[in-house]
Amino acid sequence: MRVYFRKDARISLYVFGDDFSSGSINTVLSEVARINKQDVYCKTRVRIHTFGFPVLFTNPAYRNENRVRFAHLMCLLAEQNAGSFVGLTDVK
Repeated sequence: MRVYFRKDARISLYVFGDDFSSGSINTVLSEVARINKQDVYCKTRVRIHTFGFPVLFTNPAYRNENRVRFAHLMCLLAEQNAGSFVGLTDVK
């Protein structure tokens, strides 16, 4: 976020992925909140939009805890940073 930060502009950041294999969800959220502070109008400078692939959850061969953790983190990250979570449900 620091690379694209400007005091006079709001930007959007897009996160794509399907796996969160290590670390703490709360640690990630706390660090993002520390960097991406809300202004007096409760708006963050950076809006974070996230994309996940829940279609993988329907196939037991692909369902694992790391993918579930990723989806959970992405939902919370978008919610807490004025963004949207998009769950892609089709691979076609």
